[in-house]
Amino acid sequence: MNKVGRDSRARLDAVHRVGAVLFGLGLWVFGIFGIVGRVEPFSTRGEPVLGLSSNGLLSAISLVVGGVLIAAAVRGGRMASTVTVAVGAGFVLSGLANVLVLDTPLNLLAFRMRM
Repeated sequence: MNKVGRDSRARLDAVHRVGAVLFGLGLWVFGIFGIVGRVEPFSTRGEPVLGLSSNGLLSAISLVVGGVLIAAAVRGGRMASTVTVAVGAGFVLSGLANVLVLDTPLNLLAFRMRM
């Protein structure tokens, strides 16, 4: 690989790593505010945390996923990219699944539609 290819690869790796860290830190902030706000762990109604409905379970999941993203960023650019895409896909799938259980006892992550 020539010097230009290596330089562009290194810049792309840095972008992936920084993105994963920022996303992970955002999840940590959300999770910490949920834990500090003492939201009930398994409430299906949830409490507002940074403008979103949350419960203790969602706060804990946010902390874990944030840690996974930051660990992937430490590991390398390719790993950060792959994990960020997988987490993003998981968020989309979770959103779709949780729309189906709104206002039911199965709403384990306390999702709510904003009115």
